[in-house]
Amino acid sequence: CPTTLLAEQHSRTCKERFAQWPFRVDNLSRLNKSNQKETLERLADGTTDCVIATHALLSPSIRFKRLGLIIIDEEHKFGVKQKEMLHVLRGHAHILSMSATPIPRTLNLALAKIRDLSIIASAPKNRLKVNLEVGLYDENIIQEAIERERLRGGQVYYMHNDIKALPAIEEKIQKLCPEIKTAILSGRSQKNHLERTMLAF
Repeated sequence: CPTTLLAEQHSRTCKERFAQWPFRVDNLSRLNKSNQKETLERLADGTTDCVIATHALLSPSIRFKRLGLIIIDEEHKFGVKQKEMLHVLRGHAHILSMSATPIPRTLNLALAKIRDLSIIASAPKNRLKVNLEVGLYDENIIQEAIERERLRGGQVYYMHNDIKALPAIEEKIQKLCPEIKTAILSGRSQKNHLERTMLAF
């Protein structure tokens, strides 16, 4: 995966899906440094069946006992160096690349029949259709929408285009809905803070 956050999400999903099977899933990222040595040892001796990680997994120092399949999520976010490493591994393992926004080169290879391409056109099970409403700023509507989502057991993203105004907006939302916990993130947030906050979310 291109980010530690995405690797963490995929790891949780994979562990849930394979919980009933004798299948070991490990995660290798900055967020779980404490057991990295053991994970690398399990990869080398073959006791790990699946490892989910960022492109750090492509390091030449990492050894696999029997690498059979590489799944790349968001291929377009990987750099040239990582793609060169994947080409080296291509001779030893099958490669499956996934992306919601395929890069032109990949599409060109697929259209030229050099690479196989599959399209998943159906929405995931229980996916709700997005309901978009455009209107004037109204605190009553904002409060109602947040409360409805909270009572449903859901969560809310409140997006705004001015970073400097975010603390004032957070204060306003806390006054409107005192029962909820809030956090601020922006493109200028520190990487560690961003990851911690998104994982908490």
